[in-house]
Amino acid sequence: MDPLKEKIVAHWADMSPCWAISRSTAKVHALLLTSERPLNADEIKTTLSLSRGNVSMALRDLLRWGVISKVHKSAERKEHFEVQADMWKALLQIIKERRRREYEPTLELLRECRHELQTRKHKSKTDSPDATLDGRLAKLEKFYQRIITLTEQFIAAGTFFLGKP
Repeated sequence: MDPLKEKIVAHWADMSPCWAISRSTAKVHALLLTSERPLNADEIKTTLSLSRGNVSMALRDLLRWGVISKVHKSAERKEHFEVQADMWKALLQIIKERRRREYEPTLELLRECRHELQTRKHKSKTDSPDATLDGRLAKLEKFYQRIITLTEQFIAAGTFFLGKP
């Protein structure tokens, strides 16, 4: 592999804990990002010295995140993969996925827990030590709702600037 590409792949791998993805997934993304053409799984496996399983899992993750896509080459049976080269589009997709996978489920859990606390309070008909917990959960709920609102605003602004309706 070209030393420059190797440097980028290594850095992406080092950044993987910050992005909450595996090192293998980061390496595959970086390789596709720096590749001049779509690559198949065997090429990725060989270039990065990863197991077939790691490559397969990384490709599945990146496809689910929407930051790579499959490319079918005529007269070839193997699937090829290419990266979303427009980093703004990739960022918007990642933000949408984080909202869907992380922020919305957390907000829903907080709402359920607060509802459970309110039900508990009504059953006991007394002030309970749950008041402190309810107050903290209310603040967290408000925080996550604001995060989702900011996320939606960022997505709308990004979509506007990318020229999509």
